Amino acid sequence: MMKFRVACLQLNPKIGSFNENAKRASLILSNYFSKHDSLSKKKLDLIVLPEFSLTGYNFSSKDHIRPYLENISKGIELNNFDDCPSISWAIDLSNKYKCFTLIGYPEIHNGKNFNSTCLVHPNGSVAFNYRKSFLYDTDYQWDCQENPNGFQVFPVNLSDSVEGANDKNTKKTNVSIGICMDLNPYKFEAPFMDFEFSTFCKTNHCSLILCPMAWLNSSSPSLIPDKKSNQLNEKKNYYKNIFDAYEKDGNESNIEYNCDNSNTITKNNFNFDTQNEKFDYFKKNYSNLNYWILRFFPFINTIYYKNSIESFYLPQDKNESTHVIICNRVGIEDDILYGGSSSILKFNGKSPFASKDPGNDFSEYDITNSSIEILGSLNMGNEGILVRDIDISTT
Repeated sequence: MMKFRVACLQLNPKIGSFNENAKRASLILSNYFSKHDSLSKKKLDLIVLPEFSLTGYNFSSKDHIRPYLENISKGIELNNFDDCPSISWAIDLSNKYKCFTLIGYPEIHNGKNFNSTCLVHPNGSVAFNYRKSFLYDTDYQWDCQENPNGFQVFPVNLSDSVEGANDKNTKKTNVSIGICMDLNPYKFEAPFMDFEFSTFCKTNHCSLILCPMAWLNSSSPSLIPDKKSNQLNEKKNYYKNIFDAYEKDGNESNIEYNCDNSNTITKNNFNFDTQNEKFDYFKKNYSNLNYWILRFFPFINTIYYKNSIESFYLPQDKNESTHVIICNRVGIEDDILYGGSSSILKFNGKSPFASKDPGNDFSEYDITNSSIEILGSLNMGNEGILVRDIDISTT
């Protein structure tokens, strides 16, 4: 096991405002270190940002996204990332804080567009570049391509970011990245219980799973079927006015700093009805959180097996745990309302809780399950930073 300090940076990036978005992200990090001195004496080991972290997400066409595409392959070849502003910003961040940085960005490679995320090493080098495998409707609008390699796993030397580490205590762990739609059934057409991404992670013994998101809020106007309805426009304006009011003049008072390791979510300290959950800027989106947990079903310690892939659903080793870092964005772009609620989950391998074939009843596969720990979660509306110390299984 290795102690590792992880931060989720929950942002509201605006399309066409890269410099302002980057400045806002830097401000939140700077405030964390200046306002939480007692907590920040130990440096951050990993900073995770959302999908399309600094560019905004809802691009409508190839022409719309073209000015924002970054050629990371060329940058690596030339050792020059001047034409890759997202990568360059992440490199500066890793160099400054001596930590890993995961940043999402739109990539162009050999004339093809990808929805990508890059893990930058504490020394400022590119550690890994992953391209989204399962695409969402918005991705198709700008001719995004699927990752030809599919889901991937890669070893990371965690001690590279840990203070006091040396060659004698080098520790590696298997890491995988899933970008937003990667967690869902392929094209929403594959069988729900296939759990493609989490099954891949389980079979490849991933101890750390990183999930940058631009995940919708369940109240998003974009989910209204009739795109010409008055209801859609009314909801768009309603949510836009909320964000405009709270973020007027770059208001810093609404930034959430959730940095207390003891501030966890358990079945004993929450009370909600996901069926009637409505948007609330200062509350968590529990329906999304429960769904994310369910999509990692193979990691939930259950005595229910699916015969066709029985070995995947066998209980975890009680000495092992798996951490999932979900960093979502907030805000509204056109008719898309995002869900925020960035969270750090731990699947702890404790005694089985779920006891039956779920069928259509997933009530045992949510926050109340004893094999899941919600180490922390941000709200669904405001920007902020979530910081937690985790123990990662290493080899």
